[in-house]
Amino acid sequence: MVAMKTLPHFAKNDPSHISVRQSMKKLLASEDGKKFFFFFVHIRLIFENVLKHNKTYINLVSPRSHRTKE
Repeated sequence: MVAMKTLPHFAKNDPSHISVRQSMKKLLASEDGKKFFFFFVHIRLIFENVLKHNKTYINLVSPRSHRTKE
């Protein structure tokens, strides 16, 4: 909890953090940056859906073995 409170304070005063944010803004402003950003979000959503699907599939196929693990 203490680390979470102090983190923004250090991040604001850190010059490297500011330059990273500025470079990210420049990247998102460019067309290639936008394509990369949407591609990354798309991959993440697919990955999350696959994980959810796999969990439900495991529960449906072997409910007893899944319960004994927990």
